Amino acid sequence: MTVRGTDLNVEVQTQCELLEVGNGQALTINFEEVHGIVKNLPENAEISVEAGRGVGQVAIHSGRSRYNLHFLPASDFPCMGKERPPFAFAIGATVLNAALRKVAFAFNVNMKDRPFLMGAHLHELPSGKLAVVGCNGLKVAVSRVVPAELTKFQPATIPTETVNIFRRLMGESKDACRVYLSENKVVIECEDYIVTSRLVDGIFLEYARVIPDRGSVFIRADCANVIRALNRVTAISGDIKTSATKFFVSTGQMRIELVTTNGQAATETLDIEYDGEEFRRGFNASFV
Repeated sequence: MTVRGTDLNVEVQTQCELLEVGNGQALTINFEEVHGIVKNLPENAEISVEAGRGVGQVAIHSGRSRYNLHFLPASDFPCMGKERPPFAFAIGATVLNAALRKVAFAFNVNMKDRPFLMGAHLHELPSGKLAVVGCNGLKVAVSRVVPAELTKFQPATIPTETVNIFRRLMGESKDACRVYLSENKVVIECEDYIVTSRLVDGIFLEYARVIPDRGSVFIRADCANVIRALNRVTAISGDIKTSATKFFVSTGQMRIELVTTNGQAATETLDIEYDGEEFRRGFNASFV
């Protein structure tokens, strides 16, 4: 059985196995009503759907529960278009999910004057990799992944809502996903799911201009230790979003320091792998 739902911005289609062969009739039924029925039934409950008592009604039975609901013809259900856009790339669901998770913190979620940043930006790189980008004008995050297949496609920004739906549906799936892109639509096929969505209108920021070229300075540190140290140092900051945290780096050590506006201070020193000249940098701790 094919099940399809849409809010006209994103559409999800999937399939499920039937215990008995149906009559092939398609219908449109209220999602909230059916979802409310199904979620309150036992997990192993069997559900039967058949003609209802009156015209334009459908009966749903499960155990001792009986429901008689209105439905509409399948032709009344809105569709976001059956034409599939050109193929863009194929990639493992786990790989794409991990890339989206890494950049999601940088999505624009509350600056309404920058709607073109509300989502994940995808584009190909000269190296043959796929770039997945999140940027809100203050933060930028880029994950570069290797797709199984890649063709030339026009850069696209997938809305945050669609990204969240994909991440929930795929979970830890290891199946391959095929992504199709046009100027205004994306179609993602993976397992039994087909996700169709509008793209974000507008031109994404040229984020690469604000990323400095990689120099000769490399620091290796344990990520979990750095995070815990930051949490301890910023415990006195009050509003972490407005507090500047300084990093003092020297051979084998990194000192994290915070001084608040009212004169309080906190420092912590970490062991790192670094052998070079001393330097210091200041960052907003919430970004780090």
